[in-house]
Amino acid sequence: MSGSGMSASALVVCTVFMVMGPALIMLNQYILKSLNFPYPMALSGMGVLASGLFARALVSLGYVQIHRAEAIEGILWYRRVLPVGMASAATLAFGNMVYLYLDVGFIQMLKSFTPVILMIVGIMAKIEHANTPVVISVLIISLGTAATCSFTPQLNMLGIFIMFMSELMEGIRLVFTQYFLQQLKFGVTEGQYVLAPACAFWLFSASLIFEVPDMIEKGAFGVMMQYPFHFLCAASMGIGVNFISYYVIQYTSSLTMKILATVRNICLVIVGVIWYKEIITMNQAWGYFIALIGFAGYNMSKMGYFEHNSQLMVEWRRLTVSPSGNKLAVKGDEETGLLLSKA
Repeated sequence: MSGSGMSASALVVCTVFMVMGPALIMLNQYILKSLNFPYPMALSGMGVLASGLFARALVSLGYVQIHRAEAIEGILWYRRVLPVGMASAATLAFGNMVYLYLDVGFIQMLKSFTPVILMIVGIMAKIEHANTPVVISVLIISLGTAATCSFTPQLNMLGIFIMFMSELMEGIRLVFTQYFLQQLKFGVTEGQYVLAPACAFWLFSASLIFEVPDMIEKGAFGVMMQYPFHFLCAASMGIGVNFISYYVIQYTSSLTMKILATVRNICLVIVGVIWYKEIITMNQAWGYFIALIGFAGYNMSKMGYFEHNSQLMVEWRRLTVSPSGNKLAVKGDEETGLLLSKA
């Protein structure tokens, strides 16, 4: 593919990424609240089931092949896939549930706290090492998030707890993936093919216990029949969201995806103020800004930016200081340009 073709593809993929995620969030909130369907586990399960069926269709039609299938078959499926599916299900369930209790914009602000949870869970599981830049970034995030919450006029503690559980389960999901599936290195389709059935199992099992009795009593299945387009759109967009992040990384980079995701969250905060008439105080905005600075520092630290620059400084000092401690000055030479003389 030519450079212009790659650029056009990258632009299309990034645009879809920026639009589809927020659109799904707003649609899910509309279903949960406006359509009076407050059943986040059932709603999440529909999206996961759709993604799993789509992946199965791609595999059955021969577009995608599953490598190392023997590593996840039989008893290994229960040992490796089921725990990851459970954590993924909890992440999705809590992630949708929180929209019943907190505003869209405030939730996006709280998402900046996720690296703090990831670091703590990673250290406890002994798969994460926190260097100085990471710790500083996490402290800045914590300070900003605390400021954001403290200046919120009406703080819903149940919503805060649910948001915390969503971020905690996301950390546990990453740990489980590291432990059970790190050697398999699934692509996006393979991942959905393998994990979606386990995730759907946990979501629908929990929904059967905690949601279905109330759904039957209040006629929630009638809501699904009355508004099938909304639920089909939510399931279809769930498929797109699961795949589009992979293609953003493929056509650009993981750093680009992180930047786009951060910008997308900021845009959702603005949408919350304009569309949903949510109130964001100036102090909240400053707290969110501080958290975003820490969030940026965290991502730069994880990608080795500070370590790379530190190594460059060490190398520069080695080249500009002689073994005896005398500095060497680089002077331009008109003939060779390589004349070094002692200062």
